[in-house]
Amino acid sequence: MLTLTFATDAPMLSAAIALCLLSIPVTLLLNLVDRDSVKRFKERYRKLSSIDGFWRGDPSHLLAELFGWGVQPVWNPTLAKAEIYSIVDL
Repeated sequence: MLTLTFATDAPMLSAAIALCLLSIPVTLLLNLVDRDSVKRFKERYRKLSSIDGFWRGDPSHLLAELFGWGVQPVWNPTLAKAEIYSIVDL
């Protein structure tokens, strides 16, 4: 059985939570989000790199163009670690 292991420099409470997570099999963690939810997410949102035009030029140009149209990421890119946009806005 494969389990999660990770190190933490967090306070004691976070360390206690981390120790509890060590005994949870990865297969259980992977099933926290059901397939239909993932499918709906993929139908409604796009990463910047999957928007038409990204690979044909400078990504900063596409960002500027989207910003000029008033289109902004649906989540803070720093938190999401990606530029994610709603298809409705595109």
